[in-house]
Amino acid sequence: MKETTRSYLATIELPENQYAYQFLAGFGHKVKIIKPQSFIEKYVNFLEGAVKLYK
Repeated sequence: MKETTRSYLATIELPENQYAYQFLAGFGHKVKIIKPQSFIEKYVNFLEGAVKLYK
């Protein structure tokens, strides 16, 4: 069985808060935020905080 990769570009507006970060985290490694940089930085900090619970 041959796998193909598909990607989609979606534009959605989200607030910069934990609920938006939780929503995006639900997509796991299948989502990539491309802008704005301020949102990306806050999202990464949110994820790092979650990872720290297991270190």
